[in-house]
Amino acid sequence: MRKNVGWVGLIGIGVFGVAGCGGNSTVPLDSVGDEFVGALCDQVRHCPDMWGEDLGLVVNLFERGTDGASCEDLLSGLPAFGRTPAEAAGVDAGTIDYDAAQARRCVQAMVADCIPFGRLEAVEECQGIFTGTLEAGADCQATSECQPSTYCALTSSCSGECTAQVGVGQGCLVSDQCRSGNCEFDGAERICVEYTITRGANLGEACGNVDDDGSTRTFAVCADGLYCRETPAGGVCAEPVEAGGDCQTNEVCEVGYFCAGGVCRTVTFADSVGDACGEATYTFCDATQGLACDGNTERCVLVGDGSEDSPCSYGGDEFLSYFACDDGLYCNNAADVPVCSRRLELGEGCDFDGQCETGYCVSGECSEPTLCEAFEL
Repeated sequence: MRKNVGWVGLIGIGVFGVAGCGGNSTVPLDSVGDEFVGALCDQVRHCPDMWGEDLGLVVNLFERGTDGASCEDLLSGLPAFGRTPAEAAGVDAGTIDYDAAQARRCVQAMVADCIPFGRLEAVEECQGIFTGTLEAGADCQATSECQPSTYCALTSSCSGECTAQVGVGQGCLVSDQCRSGNCEFDGAERICVEYTITRGANLGEACGNVDDDGSTRTFAVCADGLYCRETPAGGVCAEPVEAGGDCQTNEVCEVGYFCAGGVCRTVTFADSVGDACGEATYTFCDATQGLACDGNTERCVLVGDGSEDSPCSYGGDEFLSYFACDDGLYCNNAADVPVCSRRLELGEGCDFDGQCETGYCVSGECSEPTLCEAFEL
């Protein structure tokens, strides 16, 4: 039931994270999705801050406890991670320029220092990857089409005008309006805020939003192998707690472990029908083998074989559905009995993005990527 990683929908205005192995100096536009998935998975694997988050926890447990499961398998099963970036529509239309070399530089900066995706707008290497070509006053559908220092001020659902952005410290409603890319609340009002990224904070030093007031702020990233432990006084760089060690809810355990009941522990994955399972023993059935835990018997049962029309969910277990179907199929949880169904082609009727091969369901029809749709999600 292995899945190939597809392209990815990128969230953000003109900034995204991409990664890949090898020494290529550019990231081709048609490889952005695979590269994005690779970057996120690289961070999950070696950035301790990620291990305390839901996605990082799940991926690390699965990669260490099942045969054949990987971060890429998990992400490729999520609708939001399986489609072409919306900006590709603007590149094809000539309203957006794409800098493949800058994309590679962003990769290297992001993964090397474990910079969170939510702070990429402050990273110099991640600016100017997608650049709009439309001048102020031109009609637009999205800010990514407008030239630097302008944004698309929407007047209706998919129609607006490229308008001058405002500077740091000025009032705003949304981040699009700000040249700095951040519109945040500052006491009495929302203003444009500019962040500076600092790298390599050592053990015991402040991290995260170390200067979180005013219009200019600082975000500190911990050195390799450390994570930002949240305390009442703010973030402090700390080492992950070792396996079996005592832990608190604000602490991160070493890779492959999580804090439960005050102890860093891992889970056991059962891989055969009839094996014992249950949350009380931290034993879970291997979803990559189509198994689920029957809550009544606390034994693993086989749900399906991953083929078309095969059952793909059990007792409302949504997580199983991410792994249950073969390539080209998705788990149709909307059916009375969820089954693996083929993904729909361009022009076919749809209800949600995950049904479509392209990853875009627009106005009830499977569609090519659209800039407008990206801003209506």
